Amino acid sequence: NGICLSSLVDKAFDQGYITFSPDLKVVISDNVKDDTSLYKMLSENEGQRIHVLHRDAPGEEFLNWHRENIFMK
Repeated sequence: NGICLSSLVDKAFDQGYITFSPDLKVVISDNVKDDTSLYKMLSENEGQRIHVLHRDAPGEEFLNWHRENIFMK
């Protein structure tokens, strides 16, 4: 169960700066707006849906867990 991401987006995901909505769109934490350079880099992806084959889609339970426990709301 994994998502292939650029190294920047992967680290942002791990640190809770971004997450993915149930329909796999990129959601950026409001906390990122405090760092203008990071926000500028990540905002290019905001609202964009990641494209994965249905069989390769990440488990919804894992994304829910990430949104509830890691993502900085």
